[in-house]
Amino acid sequence: MAVDDALIVGYDAAANATQMPAHRDSALVTINIALSDSADYTGGGTMIEASGDVVRMEMGHAALHASGVRHAGHHITAGTRWLMLL
Repeated sequence: MAVDDALIVGYDAAANATQMPAHRDSALVTINIALSDSADYTGGGTMIEASGDVVRMEMGHAALHASGVRHAGHHITAGTRWLMLL
């Protein structure tokens, strides 16, 4: 398997960059890797639209889901949150 695209996403409450709207990715699978300690921000996580569940992970942990599943970057209310998306 090969990684076709990778990016770093940052959410910053002080800059009002707090969330990403619900969307689908264009790959087969999406992998989210937490780069921030959960103590660095309040709120946040990956919201899976169909269930309404919000997945919060500790730094270094990863979550994998089908890219066609609608998901969103749940809003943070304080601090900064960083992710690597593959």
